[in-house]
Amino acid sequence: MASLRTELIAIEEQATVPSATAFRWDEAYIGNDDRIFSSENQQRAWAHTPHKCVDMAHYPEKLFKQLLQEI
Repeated sequence: MASLRTELIAIEEQATVPSATAFRWDEAYIGNDDRIFSSENQQRAWAHTPHKCVDMAHYPEKLFKQLLQEI
């Protein structure tokens, strides 16, 4: 348990350090039916990024194909 706690603390520290080369998302899509990450947690995680909630699961292949065709 102690090693897991240490690892989680290290991940948190790394994730919260701002990086000049960090990738920035233009928009995020949150699946309301996601069974991996709850939509509530995702909304908190994407709070500083424009995001849309969609009635889809975790990996909405149909949405990805649609977005790629728009590029």
